[in-house]
Amino acid sequence: MNKQYYIMVVEDEEIEGNALAMVLRYRCRGIREVRVVGNGVSAIELAKECAPDIVLMDINLPGINGLETIRQMQQICGKTRFVIISAHSQFAYAQEALRLGVYDFLVKPVSAEGLRRVMEEVMRQIEHSRTQLEREKIHQEKLDAIRPVLESDCVFSIASMRSNTPLGVIFDFMQMEVNAGYVFLICGFGQGSTILHVVKSQMRGIGATCIGEIINGLCVFVALSEQPVLRGRVVDTMRYIADALHSRQLRCHMGVGNMAISADGLRKSYDQGVTAVRYAAAHGERMVFHDEMPDSCDSRVININDPAARICKYLRAGDCGRMEEELRRFFVGLQLSGEPEFQMLDRARWLYAVVYGSFPELAASTPLLPTEKVMACRDLQMLCDMLAAVFIEMSNQIKEQDNSAQSNQTITAVIQIVSQRYMENLSLETIASELNFSVFYLSKLFKRQTGETFTEYLTKYRIEKAKSFLAEGKMSVKEIAFATGYNSQGYFSKIFRKYTGVSPTEYRQ
Repeated sequence: MNKQYYIMVVEDEEIEGNALAMVLRYRCRGIREVRVVGNGVSAIELAKECAPDIVLMDINLPGINGLETIRQMQQICGKTRFVIISAHSQFAYAQEALRLGVYDFLVKPVSAEGLRRVMEEVMRQIEHSRTQLEREKIHQEKLDAIRPVLESDCVFSIASMRSNTPLGVIFDFMQMEVNAGYVFLICGFGQGSTILHVVKSQMRGIGATCIGEIINGLCVFVALSEQPVLRGRVVDTMRYIADALHSRQLRCHMGVGNMAISADGLRKSYDQGVTAVRYAAAHGERMVFHDEMPDSCDSRVININDPAARICKYLRAGDCGRMEEELRRFFVGLQLSGEPEFQMLDRARWLYAVVYGSFPELAASTPLLPTEKVMACRDLQMLCDMLAAVFIEMSNQIKEQDNSAQSNQTITAVIQIVSQRYMENLSLETIASELNFSVFYLSKLFKRQTGETFTEYLTKYRIEKAKSFLAEGKMSVKEIAFATGYNSQGYFSKIFRKYTGVSPTEYRQ
């Protein structure tokens, strides 16, 4: 045998224990180490350090007897094989040993050949178990490797996108006992991967079996169970998922199909989930259960003029947040329409043309997307992002052309913020968010109005304040550094020297 085994001999008679160890070392192959202990307590403590493969156990031990020692050691090292060696051959001992799963019961004196034979049999049993475990491990690794493919195929099959493999076969191969389940869909345009990860993680955390896939931009989830789940439990689970998504600021709409008790029922639950998520998106609902929907409703509303008019209104008002929300809501409607993708792309391009045509005064100055780039885009989400970016730039241009006085007021507000909060960890991103402008627009406006970047202006302002503090002589250099917004005296001194040519201490002197 090529495997190496760790053997423990538990024998209170030192001479007998050493004799057994000697026989094992010289008559048995494949033994890595043999340890001899004289009582049950020592055997239990040694088992905690290094679990033995085989234990030769005497029954009559001082303190804890051999059978009790076996019971306690089995709790520590469950894979250890035990062989009892005793001068007593009473039936009661043998009966108890069998209940404990002891491999063999040898009566002293034990012959070297008899011991060798038993040890080789035990080692063969261990070898067989190890081989089985290794095969099971390899099989599980292969199953884990292809599990994502199987889950994806299962979801696509339920969604009737393709159904080459029966669902029952997929579940059997995945070693899943499935007798019921339901489908729920989540629409969160541009956030699919994040939603997929969050939902799977949350469902796994509450012990629910759930597989999911992104289909046409929608996150499709299938919750599976060995038996039907009460509707109240489904409602609680879906609310838990909705709260988890909301806490991560993932704005989305959920549609939940009814409980199913068959593969065909899961496909029906999917259709119900699609209808429910369309309804949720069209009516601005966070979550809709199919069995709570009105008997007759059509949530597929593909309209261009109304959303285009709202986008234009928000652009003129400079409300880029609501503009982008309206734009993405329009794209969600496209996504849920069930139309072919090329038709959805055409409608999106037409929306762009309508919005741009509403602002002829921007034609000469706004760096819009080239027409060929818009036409060449074949990805709905990418086109949405492109239009959002150009609409934001349009809004900024409108602000510049229609309200130069407001631009002056904006820069005045920025300068006032600097004068009041120069000692904070101030950034243009923070100010832009507070004033409801894009960073790109505010940066460009500040440079045009002042002739320098925001960072240059803020640094010069801080240096001037530092000069005043140094001249007063009431604060240390370290205190002045923190008072002017720097977290490090060394960095403050470096910047001060760069702008003044001397260190703070030299300036004070």
